[in-house]
Amino acid sequence: MFDAGIECPSLWRGQENKKLFATFAKITKRTWQQIIETSGTAYADKVGLGYTEFKTNDPIPRPVGLSPDIPISEMRVDDHARIFGARKESTYFVICLRRKHAK
Repeated sequence: MFDAGIECPSLWRGQENKKLFATFAKITKRTWQQIIETSGTAYADKVGLGYTEFKTNDPIPRPVGLSPDIPISEMRVDDHARIFGARKESTYFVICLRRKHAK
C-alpha cells in the first residue's frame, strides 16, 4: 500500500535521500539478528537502525491484507526520519517513509 498522504519519497532531498539509501544498504548487508540487536528496551538504549517492533497500537495505518499476527516495525534513518514496514521471514516490506518523525 502506498499512501502519498503519509510520505512521498520524491519529497526527500539531497542529504535526506543519501541517508535513506545508505540505510537501505545497511539493512541489506545485515542479518535479521544483527538488525534486531539494534533495538533496545528504552529509547536511549537503541543504536544504529534502532529496530522497533510494535506488538500493539500500530504507529501507522495497517495495510489491508497485512495479517494481524505480523507486527509493524520501524527503523531509523536518522534522528528524524523513519522507515516503517513489516517482516515476513527474511523479507522486509516497506509500508511507508517518514522524513519528520516525532520521537
